[in-house]
Amino acid sequence: MKNLTRTEETLRRLMRKHGLTDNGWTFGWNYHKRAYGLCNYSDLRIEISLCHVVEYYWEETLDTILHEIAHGLTPSNCRSHGKEWKSNCRQIGGTANLYFYPPNGLDKVGRKNAPYGGKCTRCGL
Repeated sequence: MKNLTRTEETLRRLMRKHGLTDNGWTFGWNYHKRAYGLCNYSDLRIEISLCHVVEYYWEETLDTILHEIAHGLTPSNCRSHGKEWKSNCRQIGGTANLYFYPPNGLDKVGRKNAPYGGKCTRCGL
């Protein structure tokens, strides 16, 4: 439970710090097993998978938080993981990795050895 509280407090603090909260963005949990986090431009909502937070290390959760905040800072008409997103992600302290790779290739959530990540329905990246 400690990481859940830490995750929510950190995400909300960083959303305020980077102006997302002032622009109507909200936070929510989900139970996705194939995505650690997601950014929904239509609903102005960042979600983090509760399933992943309880299974993995804080460093991985923090990088996911920064990854999703960078999406919120990048206009929705830009390429999902393009230059502007990468720049925003690195500027706020993220690695700008496109996928989350489970430690040692062991997926504790989906029970598969596969990288996580989705593709933008607009640009395919």
